Amino acid sequence: MQDLIIDKEFRDLLIPLTEDEREKLQVSLMADGCLDPLKVWDGIIVDGHHRYEICQEYGIEYRVQEMEFKDRDGALVWALENQLARRNLNNFQRAETALKIEAVIAAKAKEKQKRKPQSVVQKSVEQKSVEPPIKTQNEVAKSAAVSHDTVHKVKTILEKATPEVKERARTGEISVNRAYIETRAPEQERPPKREKPLQFEDVIKRTAQCMDKVVDALTSLLEHRELFSDPQYAATFERWELNLVAEQIMDLFDKLGIKEVDYGTEKPSQNQLEE
Repeated sequence: MQDLIIDKEFRDLLIPLTEDEREKLQVSLMADGCLDPLKVWDGIIVDGHHRYEICQEYGIEYRVQEMEFKDRDGALVWALENQLARRNLNNFQRAETALKIEAVIAAKAKEKQKRKPQSVVQKSVEQKSVEPPIKTQNEVAKSAAVSHDTVHKVKTILEKATPEVKERARTGEISVNRAYIETRAPEQERPPKREKPLQFEDVIKRTAQCMDKVVDALTSLLEHRELFSDPQYAATFERWELNLVAEQIMDLFDKLGIKEVDYGTEKPSQNQLEE
């Protein structure tokens, strides 16, 4: 048996087997042998990595079938298509696998476009239409047999999601759409960027407007002063007044985009105040 080359780019197109899938494959190989030949190109395995690994580990005989491709990119595209056709993968796994050779897929699509035969009917120079540019996302979607929207979402998830969200989507615990929502949620919670920096004069002006509202609110209490002459209301008056002022201040903070600072039970140090 010849030793074969395991190329990382080809190997990474594989979706790892689950423990149950690997155990079943191992039992089958040990009982029946490796019935299907391993596909190789220039000594590189393009199909059969899992079988090769198990055969090497347990000394199981295997056969090799040489494949012919124009170039490495052609071999990669074939390996991708073969992988997607043979495995029962969810949409996230299909898109993730295709995105691993996104550049290769785009290059092959451009090459194919150039080979298109010219129309028999010749048009004038002014009427000739320009070939639309290749949209990589659409080509990846076509290769993975998913929508271009799914490819966009999976790409965003792979770039920005936490490892936990990626794994839940990969195993099918959550859908691509759910994973995308969870990935975008932190971005949506961020306050919008200001078009221009807030000026000190603006802060003073808005603070004054806020305090005017507080004064107006407290002044309106004079119309109901009889309520607070009653002992049962006296105990709640200070708390009510404090809450009213606090609400106005927090409303101002919100408008100014200032986050509330919680120092807990400790008093801020001089360094904190200076910062």
